[in-house]
Amino acid sequence: MTGMNRSLRQALTATLAAAMMLAFVPSNAHAIPAWARKYNMNCTGCHYPVPPVLNADGLAFKWAGYRMPDQIGTAVEVTKIGDYFAARGILQYAYEKSSDAAADVNQISVPEVNLFAAGPLGKWFGAFAEVAVEAEGTGTALQVYGDWGKEDGFWSLHVDQGHLLAEGAVAGLDRSIGVNAPLPIDMGIGSGIAFGFGDHTGMDFSRVFNKKDRLAIGIANSMPAGGGSTRPRQDFFISNQLIWDAKGGGLNVLGYVGNASGVDPDFVDATSHFYRIVATASHYFGTFQANGGYVYGEDTDLPVGNLFTTTSVTGQSYWLGAGYTFAQNYLTFYGRWEYVDPNKSVSDDALTRYVIGGVVPLMTPQYLRLNLEYFHDAPQLSGAATRQGVAIELQATY
Repeated sequence: MTGMNRSLRQALTATLAAAMMLAFVPSNAHAIPAWARKYNMNCTGCHYPVPPVLNADGLAFKWAGYRMPDQIGTAVEVTKIGDYFAARGILQYAYEKSSDAAADVNQISVPEVNLFAAGPLGKWFGAFAEVAVEAEGTGTALQVYGDWGKEDGFWSLHVDQGHLLAEGAVAGLDRSIGVNAPLPIDMGIGSGIAFGFGDHTGMDFSRVFNKKDRLAIGIANSMPAGGGSTRPRQDFFISNQLIWDAKGGGLNVLGYVGNASGVDPDFVDATSHFYRIVATASHYFGTFQANGGYVYGEDTDLPVGNLFTTTSVTGQSYWLGAGYTFAQNYLTFYGRWEYVDPNKSVSDDALTRYVIGGVVPLMTPQYLRLNLEYFHDAPQLSGAATRQGVAIELQATY
């Protein structure tokens, strides 16, 4: 944190002190929104040791179409609307600056307010709908699952507008504990084609073995042509998610083949292609978690002339992380080291990021939680400005 100005040090110190005091506030066990109300259980049933990351039971519940796997084929009736609806709001303070400039982010905001409606439908289906009000506007997400088979092995057809590849997966592609996801997942790595693993629209067909191994193949809409709204082609992917411990640790391998039209405005009719290979893993030792991941990317058929001097670009990225949760009160500290090299043929364009943070429940792990996160970016280019920032986030869910 060398070089942080006085205001950033004060904000970070004050919030760390608050988090340490809150570490000794006991957490009471109460049911979580929607599904916990339905099943009369605590949030730790699906999110132990720390929300919003899913453990093995939570992942099996999601893969089975938002029902217990042993209820596949059992008719479910909607009797209490409160079992299907939940809401979330986020209040955030963010401060960011580069080492050679004044702060360019210093504000309090409400980055997101969400309304969720989700749960099982009939014998074989489940759905998840989300409306998110953000600073950029209102967005939606919709997932529909159809599951057939038995608890120890079933088939699933999954249609998704939103979280097709992430936010419900195993080991690194799952929901981040902190404010920001790892750069290789959130922003992508290719300097030719800006592809990330955020929101996508598509579908996959999967086989789930023994509630812990999900093999899926699927298609997704390609990137909009030239930054517009038209998606002329479909992308293809294959993934395998293997859970190897009860807290949700496991192995995730994903291959993605994509298309992108008009990546250079001077060649709007040119179609480029990209490939991504992801391998992530995590493991729990008690309530200590170790995790890491690697992403390889190759962008091909780039139009040479204006933006590109070569037809292909290869990049890679990786990260290592760790976290520890105090079981008595669910206070969690975490850290992460990230490395992103968007073009391996360029010697000084890589970026290293260091992240430390902590999250503590103020009431219960699901209703009200406080998150503090600090990051420091160090570019590989000699003499380039470093960048750092802190985010304080209060999240309320009901």
